[in-house]
Amino acid sequence: MHRSSLMSFPISQKSRKRTILLQPFDRIKTLSQQVENRNASVNSIFKATVRNGSLELWRGFTPTALRIVPGVALYFGMVQSGTTYLSWKKGEAFNFFVGFGSRTFVTTLLQPTTVLKTRFESSVWRNTSITAATREIVRTQGIRGLWRGLVPTILRDAPFSGLYLMTYKYQLSFIDDTSVTPVIRLLCGFSSGIFACLVTQPFDMIKTMVQLYPTKYTTFRESSLMVIKSGTRVVFRGFLLRASRRTLASAFSWCFFDELILFDRRRQSHT
Repeated sequence: MHRSSLMSFPISQKSRKRTILLQPFDRIKTLSQQVENRNASVNSIFKATVRNGSLELWRGFTPTALRIVPGVALYFGMVQSGTTYLSWKKGEAFNFFVGFGSRTFVTTLLQPTTVLKTRFESSVWRNTSITAATREIVRTQGIRGLWRGLVPTILRDAPFSGLYLMTYKYQLSFIDDTSVTPVIRLLCGFSSGIFACLVTQPFDMIKTMVQLYPTKYTTFRESSLMVIKSGTRVVFRGFLLRASRRTLASAFSWCFFDELILFDRRRQSHT
């Protein structure tokens, strides 16, 4: 593994702390996307959730951590390896496909944790443990149930990562390397994240519906048509929560990662 790819491990450790802080965003987002909550305001959903205790906001944290911590390490490692060994290829299209391909692999590998995450964050399923939830899924849907919603999940995550990396690098290309500061990286990250979230939002809604209601939404085509027919208001349900959480996480991760790479290069140049 290339030396710079090892920088993905500190990012992975940092992501655990961010997961703790940002988990309530995902919890309320998933609840707001449930069929029975579509006419409820985010504020009313929040109040109903904390009525059972503030810790209810962190329901689903364990499968989220199991997904994000190794996922971040794998993703940044693959992206850095791709950009290092294929450094002769440059341009926006290259950055898009590096991000897209890396995220597709990671998403496919960790899809079972995504299925469990959605279940625990919702009020549709009330499994008491990850083991019990896994057994129930396998018993009722088979092993394939652990990869349920893989297509919309890939169509959400892979284009997000590709678009994010492409627009993030594109914005930074207009600034001289010596003038790039952490604040500039964060601002570029925020704008890239909001744009990528906006484009991929419909697939987030479809993914949630497929995983929460497996008997009602049986195929990707069927679920897509049902969600689209519901209208723009339903498609973009939970968008602000998702965009806030995803944009903050991605912007800080990429800022920290790029600063680590820069620090390592400077240190090597002085040895």
